Amino acid sequence: MDSSLQDEADRRFSEALDTTGARDPRDYYRERLKELRTSNPEGYRKAVSYYQETLIPRVADPDSDPMKEWRSYGLEIARLTAPGRTLRVDPSGRAEPFSEPCPDTAMVLHVPDGRGPPALLVGLPPQPSDAQIATYDWLVGGRRALRQSSTT
Repeated sequence: MDSSLQDEADRRFSEALDTTGARDPRDYYRERLKELRTSNPEGYRKAVSYYQETLIPRVADPDSDPMKEWRSYGLEIARLTAPGRTLRVDPSGRAEPFSEPCPDTAMVLHVPDGRGPPALLVGLPPQPSDAQIATYDWLVGGRRALRQSSTT
């Protein structure tokens, strides 16, 4: 991979994070990749190939939306981890099938089919609502009790 392309992609993504106040998903995605490498080596190879051949060129492209491209990469990792459906959860906690454009206020989850692994986080809004946090706790974290509300 061309290092100047990687540098431009990194610069554009850092700028987008600063502009939007969004959370940086890279550490979380790295953890998912480590798990994928163990559980599905072929899926891991596909995810690495997507990163090198698709994600970096798209993020470096001045006409792209770096946040959307990284979310697409997170979706790819989730789909390679487990078949399922992807949802976006609005601030009220209402879930609907994921589609673009996806509002910055939405939390994006990939829910595996069957009784497999818990839901996989794809993206969090800069300030998740109490309903989104409760949804995360229930579906991703496996918690069956609510946290104390931040407003009480």
